[in-house]
Amino acid sequence: MCVDRIDPKLLITNECKIFDVDINTCKVDDLQFSSEYHLKVNPQPGKARNWRHDISGIVMWFEVDFPIADNMTEDKRIVLSTSPRDKWTHWKHQLLYF
Repeated sequence: MCVDRIDPKLLITNECKIFDVDINTCKVDDLQFSSEYHLKVNPQPGKARNWRHDISGIVMWFEVDFPIADNMTEDKRIVLSTSPRDKWTHWKHQLLYF
């Protein structure tokens, strides 16, 4: 595993959530998990349908969704995202190379 920043232009598959936890109610046993996931390669603009995709690894990141207070509307929702598609943070991204 490597920690670095990834240019979002390098992402060629869909995103998929592999783990979701409520930190207010989770127990230690909840942190032991396995997850099945499926990635689909997205069509690349300007590339032929038979364009060869070189995939060298998987990028991981996390998002923290803070609860909405009673007096807040949905558009005021606070989400800390470390996605390559969002503004970069010091958290960077986790890269799992093949």
